[in-house]
Amino acid sequence: MKKNIGEISLEEQKKIMIDILLFIDQICRENDIKYSLFAGSLIGAVRHKGIIPWDDDIDLVLAPKEYDKLINKLRNLKNNRFKLIDYKEDANYYLPFAKVIDSWTTINEKGAKQIDNYGVFIDIFKYTFLPDNKVLRNLYLLKYDFMLKTIHGFGKLTKEKNLFKRIRTFISQSMINTHKYIERFEKYTRRYNNTSMMISNWPIYGRKKEIQLSRNMTSYTTVKFENIEAMITEGYDGLLSTTFGDYMTPPPVEKRKSHHNIVAYWKNSIQSNILISCIITTHNRPVNILKRAIESVLNQTYKNLELIVINDYPEDKKLSKEIQKLIEEYKNSFDIKYKLLEKNQGACFARNQGAKLSKGEYIAFLDDDDEWLPNKLEEQLNLFMSDEIGFVYCDAYTINENQKKYTHKLEFESDEEKYRQILLGNYIGGVSFPLIRSKCFFEVGGFDNKMPSNQDTDLWIRLMSKYKAVHCNKALLNYYVSKVSITSNVEKKLNGYNRLLEKYKDEYSKNQDIYIKKIINIGNVFTGLGKNKIANQFYSEANKLGVSKVSIFKNRFINYLRYIKKKF
Repeated sequence: MKKNIGEISLEEQKKIMIDILLFIDQICRENDIKYSLFAGSLIGAVRHKGIIPWDDDIDLVLAPKEYDKLINKLRNLKNNRFKLIDYKEDANYYLPFAKVIDSWTTINEKGAKQIDNYGVFIDIFKYTFLPDNKVLRNLYLLKYDFMLKTIHGFGKLTKEKNLFKRIRTFISQSMINTHKYIERFEKYTRRYNNTSMMISNWPIYGRKKEIQLSRNMTSYTTVKFENIEAMITEGYDGLLSTTFGDYMTPPPVEKRKSHHNIVAYWKNSIQSNILISCIITTHNRPVNILKRAIESVLNQTYKNLELIVINDYPEDKKLSKEIQKLIEEYKNSFDIKYKLLEKNQGACFARNQGAKLSKGEYIAFLDDDDEWLPNKLEEQLNLFMSDEIGFVYCDAYTINENQKKYTHKLEFESDEEKYRQILLGNYIGGVSFPLIRSKCFFEVGGFDNKMPSNQDTDLWIRLMSKYKAVHCNKALLNYYVSKVSITSNVEKKLNGYNRLLEKYKDEYSKNQDIYIKKIINIGNVFTGLGKNKIANQFYSEANKLGVSKVSIFKNRFINYLRYIKKKF
């Protein structure tokens, strides 16, 4: 796979990490703060005099008082490149330890929920003192483990196979206030002081292997680490032996693997001559809402854009004049085209009309009631690393009348499984989510004007049958959901599902397990809308294909409860 413009190689990332370490080391020396390289970085210092060749990060650890001193210094320090990030600095941060990041860079980490403005980093961990009494220590660690597992769920993107873990992750991500929970965990880790045993606040090698004697972190020395002198604890042998055993012997070649899956880029490094066409279709939308969408295009950090607005509601002459007036306000300062259609012919027709007017190498559609975050297009454009990629989609903040929550997309192990899963359901999202390569869009025929609903799913299926889809696991837009958009147009929903099943019947026949799940899911949708007669058609089909009546009853019952809940 070719390297994208602006992409930072692993060796370059390591050099940046050393720069960050030098920055932290200088602060520590100036303020008499003691730290130690930690875990794999400590092994690297002792065994390799630098970063382990196959490693991809640097970790530091500090005793509690030293940790507080360093974090306070970093929090109050103004540096235009290296920044502290922790749960107090960023409400979306979901980890109980801190990082220092290079703000000139940005990263995409597969399998992890992304954090805004997240760059190449160093992790800074803290030791937690444990009770000396064994019974009290075990009781303390029970709650400690439980809270850590809950926190692990905040950043999960992959779907857990274990049902209990799936439930726990669901609870972590949808029912718990991340910031307050980490604050509670932080207070819990400070319950004991100056005891003889301690453990890190993010044990990844197993609790038993990471409980340490406090005396291993009482005195420090310096060692050569790459091209600098870095601090390590003088008790490194006891610390490393407890966790890793024979740490001086490298693992077998087949186990020499990095544990992160990170792609990093220099910010603002994309070629500015690549034009992106942004297409907003609007239908009977108040001008102030449309203006919000337009402003979100104008505020993009990537600037080589054209904006095309298609008005698909010519019947309202007054509204059309208001939209025309709004467009005129921007024409002197931005490349914006406006087209009023002669008559309403549906969202697919309007989007295709916008695409026909476009000149960009990439196309990004935006529904008139959604809102892109400023870095959306830049982040997505960075991920087009080969001509095999047809589009890049992203996560979002889903906003309804009551709440705003982070909505992340599922991760799948292979392109084949991604394709199978899009046949099952639209995990990509609506048209506001992807950035699409224009030639791919036109090659598959654009939007199907005959699709009354599921138009986005239909397009994603056709694109993914020929090209790869890449997930940028960062929230890059505000996706607004209203009660009307959920419950209306039952007939359109039904016709859309039936057309989808007919259109891809050959694909479903090759993936019958997906087909069965699909028709059960459709039945669930209509049960949730209170349309039991329609739902029965799909449940009956599933029963003919071998799904038990008990399983169907469970699905029907759960979704009927959802319907009742919405009614009351």
